[in-house]
Amino acid sequence: MANIKEEKQEQLNLVNELSRIISSYSDFRDLTEAIIHVLKKYVSIDWAALASISGGNITLSPLSSRIYIGAWENAVALENTPLALLVEKKHALLESDLRKSKFKDNEFYFRLNEQGIRSIIYMPLFSGREISGSFIIGSKREKAYHDRELKLCKYTTVQINTSLENYKSQEISKNDRETLEWFKTIFHYTKTPLTPIMSSSGLLAEEMYKQNDLNLLSSLAKNTDQAVHQLWRNLELFEKIAEIESVHNPLMDNTTAPKDILTASESYSYAIAESNPRSFIWDIADNLPDIRIDARRLEQVLRILLDNAVRRTEKEGNITVHAYQKNNTLVITISDSGPSISCADKLDLMKPFNPEYADQTRFPELFLSLAICRRIIEMNNGILWIEPDDRQGTTFGFSLPVIIKNGVSLNRK
Repeated sequence: MANIKEEKQEQLNLVNELSRIISSYSDFRDLTEAIIHVLKKYVSIDWAALASISGGNITLSPLSSRIYIGAWENAVALENTPLALLVEKKHALLESDLRKSKFKDNEFYFRLNEQGIRSIIYMPLFSGREISGSFIIGSKREKAYHDRELKLCKYTTVQINTSLENYKSQEISKNDRETLEWFKTIFHYTKTPLTPIMSSSGLLAEEMYKQNDLNLLSSLAKNTDQAVHQLWRNLELFEKIAEIESVHNPLMDNTTAPKDILTASESYSYAIAESNPRSFIWDIADNLPDIRIDARRLEQVLRILLDNAVRRTEKEGNITVHAYQKNNTLVITISDSGPSISCADKLDLMKPFNPEYADQTRFPELFLSLAICRRIIEMNNGILWIEPDDRQGTTFGFSLPVIIKNGVSLNRK
């Protein structure tokens, strides 16, 4: 028990030091220099690098001027390296003895062995949901890293990943007023759940000096837990918006067979039903026409609307999905059996995504979700709508133009 407490305290100390660093440095190079300096207090580090993965190649750059990482001027092929496994598995990799590694015949390991590295940790860096690179540390000692070091590296990686994404975002044009308005609104919703957290923590600190009231502590913990979960959902939405905004130009080859995406989404609904008992009904027409939208975007819209339907529907309720062609459009609707949305609320939910409307809806999370979906659909010349039921339930639908060739829509069986 003492060791567990010591490890928790150690993790807390590292997090506090990293938070201080993040608020003190604006230059990414200075930031990583300071991060490695702090991490070395807790972990053996003889080698530290930032790996970027692009086009099937790996490029490495040092994270500290005090640590020599060798000559990596040229890119190394990603194939058959531990980073290829990192991209596939999407979780941290630890090798406690490189001499026993299954990758030891690879050029990547040949360079590490030249410098006497014996233990190494690879932490994934994400861009959206994809692996964009890795934070790597190495030691000249065998078995230098275990579960303790992995946990410490996890906290460090979160800070590096966040700082790296912030650094990249600074290169985006600041003249895009619409994008800035989106960010302002997201910040508004992100800051709102923090208010009860700060109030609760202040009250908790005050009351702990006065009395040991378990009922009060339980209530404060419950409020804090709810606020944290709301904050997490908002941050997930923020990530989705940032991903959408990063793609300003349509893809050259974005023809999509909706039947494939709907099949994948149907499998996703089965996974949802396992943890959230709901009845899903899928009514998908045969020979759906091809549409011009990136398949990832269509899948993103479907998953957001399915998630919303689950949250709105009580356990053992029904969610129905229809997909069919109407004239020269593909129509997809998702109906839930939750509370019906009033006409007034419908008007609020369909307002433009603007900070001025941030407090005008009783469904802030649904407002954000629909704004994301509407932006994707409208970027692809489609329309999104809401159909409230007077008795119970609501239908969320959208349509997208089909691909017409020689006057006929392209259909796949």
